[in-house]
Amino acid sequence: METRPSLELATTLAANCSSLPAIATCNWCETAANLFSSARPRCVAIVRFVDREGDTPREESWPNIGVCCRPADPALAESARDAMERLRPCLQMIPVCGEDDDGEPCNSKAFRFDPDEAAGDPMMPMLAALGARSAILAMRQIDRARGVNLCVLIADRSTTGALDFDDDDAQALCAVMRLVADRAVQAYVQAPGDSVAPLNLREVKVLESLTQGMTIREIAGEMHRSTHTIHDYLKSMHRKIGVGCRAELIARASGRFEPRSAPEPGSEDRRESIPQPAAR
Repeated sequence: METRPSLELATTLAANCSSLPAIATCNWCETAANLFSSARPRCVAIVRFVDREGDTPREESWPNIGVCCRPADPALAESARDAMERLRPCLQMIPVCGEDDDGEPCNSKAFRFDPDEAAGDPMMPMLAALGARSAILAMRQIDRARGVNLCVLIADRSTTGALDFDDDDAQALCAVMRLVADRAVQAYVQAPGDSVAPLNLREVKVLESLTQGMTIREIAGEMHRSTHTIHDYLKSMHRKIGVGCRAELIARASGRFEPRSAPEPGSEDRRESIPQPAAR
């Protein structure tokens, strides 16, 4: 039985969601863009957090735009960043395609390049700048209080129309957006403390090496740093993320760690008042 392209798209993207960190990093959007670029052999994936007006949130903790091109093309990536800055009119065009169990809406839409509509459709100049035949755009709210949304654009740059995105692909992306948004919520909304301090690139490298099972000495050798410096990076990461050891750090980054809740008032006294059996 032939697999539907939209189902294949959803399966491919969902399988890669575990690579997204559940903690704030300076390159979180870049990591997410790399995930979404697996949708097509020749495409551009752009990930960005936007506020209610479609602009970058004012808080410094939110990461910058992330872009990934397949195959790699630095000039195209820069054009993609410029195009994404002019995304606001396009966000108003995408309809709500459904709500998840939490009641959070996800908006998505597929676009196909049409030179005849270039003057009236704000998406057409963006597709032209990216050299794309079609694209899918999705947006999902991740922070209701601050009105912050996660926005993803995937533009297909294949030379034939066989892989053009359609409405089924837009809905498939919408389904995957919940998995990706959950990671973003863990990293930027549910983070411990009053503020979010993203890991810098060196700390991200240490974290990635730890998750691969490397020792501190091996990491120091690979990064051409002393073990004392690597330990300093670790201390900084523990402080930013609010964990007490390496195991908790790795678990928190993978989204599997939940801080232990404080004991209820008086629980210690109740435990001490329970009679203990006599020693034999």
